[in-house]
Amino acid sequence: TYRASNLKSPGDHSVPSTNLQNAFRIIKEVQKRYKTREAEEKEKEGIVKQDSLVINLNRSNPKLKDLYIRPNIAQKRMQGSLEAHTN
Repeated sequence: TYRASNLKSPGDHSVPSTNLQNAFRIIKEVQKRYKTREAEEKEKEGIVKQDSLVINLNRSNPKLKDLYIRPNIAQKRMQGSLEAHTN
């Protein structure tokens, strides 16, 4: 309860601080979720929709073989090939 003075009598009990700590933690979690959601929405605004991939049926697409992915996603060096399509 609210008191006009800060003096406590010997029989007064204070509210446990865990209530305030829980409220603080919940507020911080909500703020964090809001910030991440806003960042994701900003990132999605910049994405350009791509046309569907048109695969050439005669398999005469130019290919670059023995390429390495940069930057490295995994610890190992990953080797692969890059293939061009009609669109």
